[in-house]
Amino acid sequence: AIREELASAKTPQAELINLIEAKVNKRRTGRSWITCDQLAMAWMIDNIKNRNAAWEALETLETSTKQCHATVELQGRHTRGQMVIDHQSVLKRKPNATILTGVSMPVYQEYLKAAFTGKF
Repeated sequence: AIREELASAKTPQAELINLIEAKVNKRRTGRSWITCDQLAMAWMIDNIKNRNAAWEALETLETSTKQCHATVELQGRHTRGQMVIDHQSVLKRKPNATILTGVSMPVYQEYLKAAFTGKF
């Protein structure tokens, strides 16, 4: 639904995103559009935008976060070369990562539209 709507934009930005995601979209048939990378970039941009406009009351992308310890598993014990997040503090280590746990969908959709149309 939203992916198809955004993808139909006749802009160089949409063409590039469509080209990058073409292989994944071909295999996706009927499944949800997973936007991990897009969400990470939107969160970063949102943090910078709101930090620079601290005097304004801007609606933020982030609605909730969680502090956790995270590490990259290299030994293959749990996974290989991926981030492992200790959500339940099993390791009893000091939190070193902020995990995004809640998002304002209207704000996120505006970031996605901006990415596809180039209108920020």
